[in-house]
Parts: sequence; structure tokens; C-alpha cells
Amino acid sequence: MRAKPALPPPPPSVYGVPGIPEALREVIEAQRDNIGNALSVLQCLSLAMDAVEVPFDGPFFPAAVQAVVEMLARTVDALDPSNVEQRLTVSEALDA
Repeated sequence: MRAKPALPPPPPSVYGVPGIPEALREVIEAQRDNIGNALSVLQCLSLAMDAVEVPFDGPFFPAAVQAVVEMLARTVDALDPSNVEQRLTVSEALDA
């Protein structure tokens, strides 16, 4: 009896789900970074507000809040379906 030929290894899967393009993984990771950075700023603000009796209009609060707003705005824009589609289309063209 002849041995069956070995099957090729399955393509690597992103997040444990086969078929997700690498470009989508990159988009998701970049946005997770933005969200993580925004979360860190908000946690620092929360700790600062609890630690000292400084009004919300203290010198660093407006800048910190603006930084979080900008990070989250970038994330919202990047996760817009048309932007994700464009990123995947560009990635596929580069892979070809």
C-alpha cells in the first residue's frame, strides 16, 4: 500500500480565523494602539482628578482631552468601511 502524500501546511490564520488578510490585521493592530493610547491618557486624567483638587480647566486637562479626541478620531476614520476597503485593495495590489 502506498503512503498518501503529505498535505501542504494550511495558510497562517490571523486571529485564529483563516482567510483574514494581513492588511486587515495591520489596520486592526494600529487602531488597537490608538485606543490603548487614548485609554492610557484617560486613566491618567482620572488618577490626577482623584489625587488633587484641581478644577477641570487646569493647565494640562484641555491638552490631554484634545489628544484623546484626536486619537479616537483617527481610529473612527481608519475603521470606516471605505477606508478599510481601500487599505485592503492597496495591499492586494502590492501583493500581486
